[in-house]
Amino acid sequence: MLIYSKGAYVLHMLEMAYWTPQGQEAAFKHSMQEFVKEYAGKAATTEDWKTSLERTMPKSLDLRHDGKLNWFFDEYVYGTELPHYALTSEFSTDAAGVTSVHAKLTQSNVSDKFVMPIPLYLQMQNGTTTRIANVVLHGSNSIDHTFVLGKLPSPAKAMLVNYNADVLSDN
Repeated sequence: MLIYSKGAYVLHMLEMAYWTPQGQEAAFKHSMQEFVKEYAGKAATTEDWKTSLERTMPKSLDLRHDGKLNWFFDEYVYGTELPHYALTSEFSTDAAGVTSVHAKLTQSNVSDKFVMPIPLYLQMQNGTTTRIANVVLHGSNSIDHTFVLGKLPSPAKAMLVNYNADVLSDN
């Protein structure tokens, strides 16, 4: 069942990986438009698509500093690993009204070569949810970090991982 929906999920994951607060999905759309221009009326392979994406990918996706998306394709196009994510968080607000969150994110059930940028989201009591960071984890590992969120328009409610189903995982 996963095979049939995996193609659409791969596109969604790449779009979410390209996403920034400033440009939103514009970079991903540009990469896809360049691919369509280059291969209009021609047969294209998965490797052709990967190569085209690598020419236009943002620096934030060069996780192995080699200009390649092998890390992503090896994990999600050709691979079968399915990570598990666990997130704990604790909020604090200082006397000036500045909120911080101490978060611990764990990635498990993957090999040492597995690397993934995982978006973290802040949910506020007014119902607003905002992406606050991308955390890159290698292998079955954890990151422990304090994020200064500043003065918020509404009190913080929760930290969320995989809020938009950004990463194919078992949760």
